[in-house]
Amino acid sequence: MTPDPVPTVQQLLAFYMEAGVDCALTEESVNRLAEPDVIPGRREAAPPSPVRTTAAAVPAARSEAALAPEVAIQSAREAARTAPTLEALRALLENFDGCALKHTATRLVFSDGNPAARQSAKA
Repeated sequence: MTPDPVPTVQQLLAFYMEAGVDCALTEESVNRLAEPDVIPGRREAAPPSPVRTTAAAVPAARSEAALAPEVAIQSAREAARTAPTLEALRALLENFDGCALKHTATRLVFSDGNPAARQSAKA
């Protein structure tokens, strides 16, 4: 098996034109998989201004100690077993504090199915 021949500059330019590329954004190529600590640019950036934090920007400290993962999982399972309806389960999940994700999440993603659907035999 022979390797593919290396395209010439004219072939690359023709390919870019066919793909709709009509201008170069920077002189240097951008590695989008690299760490974003240095962003290439044409001009020097101004030094960053100091960040002022306010009470609203700092998350409130939790008053209770964080649950161990095993304890939180067991607590969630017990709470789920007590829910008689999907709405009750939703309410339990909205008030469940055993998951650290809750403190940064913007909304609860609960379900997207038909609540009147047939239940499986596994219960």
